[in-house]
Amino acid sequence: NIDPALERKEDNIKAKAPGMKYKHYSPNADVFIVSGDGEKVINKINELVLSCPHVNNIHHVHVWQYSDNVTMLDAHINVDKNLDAVQLEKIYTEIAKKLKPLGINHVTLQAECTRGISDKMIFDDKED
Repeated sequence: NIDPALERKEDNIKAKAPGMKYKHYSPNADVFIVSGDGEKVINKINELVLSCPHVNNIHHVHVWQYSDNVTMLDAHINVDKNLDAVQLEKIYTEIAKKLKPLGINHVTLQAECTRGISDKMIFDDKED
């Protein structure tokens, strides 16, 4: 079945999702398919994030595809002490730019100094 709002452009018909009828709700971004060895992808994320100055660790990482055009990363990063908000903003921007070629186009980071410094990037809670 096709949503009637897609077949007819009448304003009184509501689409099931805003981006289906009104394109200004739809992100305009390249679509990347990330496939292959998950461990290699995680290692590449780790390498890129840790190559940023003042970043000492990345942990509690979550990556998911939100829609066809949006892949999100949420993570905690450990940074040097005494960084101010302007410096953190520069780090966040640099990390986002480095991750974009991997198809990750929405990045949310939480900066910490020592909390979680020894935590793994990803926890595997599966039983062997």
